[in-house]
Amino acid sequence: MLSGTTWTKRSSFLFLLLTIVLQCFGESNPNYWGDESSYNAFYISPNSIGSQDVQMKTESGNRVTCHFKYDTNAKVEEQDDKKQKVKSGEKLVDDILKKYATCFTRTNGVWEYETCLAVGIKQTLTANGGGSPEHPTIFSLGKFEGIGRDANNKILLRYGGGDDCSPNAAARSTSIVLACGPAAELSAINEPRTCAYAMTLRLPEVCQHPDFVQEVAQDEKMGPEEPWYIELMEYHDGAVRCHAQHSGFGNPETHIPFKSFELQMSGTLVGDEMEYSARHIDRLPLSDAEMETKDGRITSTSRFLKTLQYVSVTNANKAKSEL
Repeated sequence: MLSGTTWTKRSSFLFLLLTIVLQCFGESNPNYWGDESSYNAFYISPNSIGSQDVQMKTESGNRVTCHFKYDTNAKVEEQDDKKQKVKSGEKLVDDILKKYATCFTRTNGVWEYETCLAVGIKQTLTANGGGSPEHPTIFSLGKFEGIGRDANNKILLRYGGGDDCSPNAAARSTSIVLACGPAAELSAINEPRTCAYAMTLRLPEVCQHPDFVQEVAQDEKMGPEEPWYIELMEYHDGAVRCHAQHSGFGNPETHIPFKSFELQMSGTLVGDEMEYSARHIDRLPLSDAEMETKDGRITSTSRFLKTLQYVSVTNANKAKSEL
C-alpha cells in the first residue's frame, strides 16, 4: 500500500501532467498546430448562428483548415400563402415516413403497442395481463390510411380498418398526433372512445413548425446548449478527416434543431477523391436530398430534417508535400 506522502507526490505529478496536456490541447489553445490532430471544444445554443475553425500542419507539410458553420434558428419562416404552408407540412410528413421506417413500441398497462408509421399499429397482451408467447393475443388497431387534420388544423396520421371490436363489431382505428419533442418517441396512448385510439408521437423534426403541435417547450426539453467539438485528424496513410460532432455521440442529452449547417475542408489536400458523411441524432445517415457535397464542402439543403449529430469530410488523395 502506498504511504500518504508517496500518494500525495504521485497525485501532484498526475495533476501537473494533466495540466500540461490541457494547456497544449484544450480550449485555451483551440487552433493548436499539431502533427496528427487539431481539436476545439465549444457549445451550440438554441436560436443562434455561429462558426468554428481548426487548422493543422500535416506530416508532409500541408496546411489544412476545417471550418464549421451552423444556424439553430429553426423557426419556420412565415408564408403569405396558406396553401403553401399546408403543403410544407405535408411534405415534411413524407420525409418523416421515409426516415422512420422502423417501428416504435411502448407498453401501456397490460398492453404493448407497436406502431409502424407507414404500415399500421397493433397491440399485444403482455405477460402481466395474462398473455402467452405461445398463443399471443394480438389486435390490429388499423392500417395506415393517410394524413389528416385535427380540430385545431394540426397534422395527424390516420389508421383504420383494424380488427373488429366487441360488442358493436366496429373496426378499430387510431390517430397519431405529431408533436414537438427532443427525441423520437411514442409518448402517450389513450382510448377516448371504445376501440378508437389516440397517440402522440414526439419528433424533433416538427419543432417550431406551425402545422404541428408544439406541446413540448423548447427550453424545458432541449436544454440551453449542446457540447460539440471540431477536429482535424491525420491518419497513417496520409488521409485527413475534418469533422464536427456532438460530444455526447451515441447518447446526447440535448437535441437542438438545426436550420442549416456547412462543414468545409480547405487547403492543398482537397481534391477529386473526397468522402462525405453526416448523421442525424439517432445515427441514421442524412439522405442525398438533405445535403450537397462538392470541393471539400458538405452543406444542408432545404430538405434537411433539422437534427444533426455528426458531419465529416475526408480526403482520399495522397497530396504532395508543400516543403
